[in-house]
Amino acid sequence: MDNKNHFTVVLPLGDTGQAMLRNESDLTDLRAALWNRAADAMKPLLGRICSRISPAALPGLPPYSVALGRTEPNVFLMRYLAAREAQEMELADRNLRIRSRGRIIFSERLDESIGMTVTAFRRDDPELCQELERGNRFFQGDITCAACLYYLGLNKSYIEEKQEQQILSQVDRYAICVADLWPVEG
Repeated sequence: MDNKNHFTVVLPLGDTGQAMLRNESDLTDLRAALWNRAADAMKPLLGRICSRISPAALPGLPPYSVALGRTEPNVFLMRYLAAREAQEMELADRNLRIRSRGRIIFSERLDESIGMTVTAFRRDDPELCQELERGNRFFQGDITCAACLYYLGLNKSYIEEKQEQQILSQVDRYAICVADLWPVEG
C-alpha cells in the first residue's frame, strides 16, 4: 500500500529563472534546477518526517512535478490551493490535539459569531509540550514542522494574507514543486 504524503514548496524564480522562461528549450533545465532547490530545502525532513522524497506522481503535473506559474498558471493555482487546503486541515487537526490535552474551565457565547473558552493545561503533559513546541517551530518557519506547504523564498511555513495575495497576483514569478514523502517506518 502506498502511504505517501504530498509536500508542496512555493519557489520564487529569481532573475535566472525568469531568463530561462524566455527560452522554451530551457524549461526542462529550469524545472530540474527548481526541483533540486526544493529537494535541498526538504533534506531536513529525511529521517525525521519521511524516509524518501521524490517528485509527486500526480496527474497533470509537468516534469519534475514543477509547475511554472508563467507557463502553467492553472496547474500552479490548482496545486497551490490544494496545498493550502491541506495545510489548513492539518493545522486544524493540530489545534484539536492541543485542545484535547486541556480541561475546559469556562465557556460562553458572547454573540452569535464569537465564543470564548478558557482552558487549563497541565505544564507537565509531555504530549502537550511536544505539540506546543512543534507549533512554535512551525510559526518560526522550521520546514520540519511545516504543514505540507512551505514558502522557500520567504523561509516560512505560513504566510500572511498580504504575502499570499502578492504570490497569487504574480504567479508568473513563481513555481510550485510537489513532492511525495514516504513516512519513516515504525
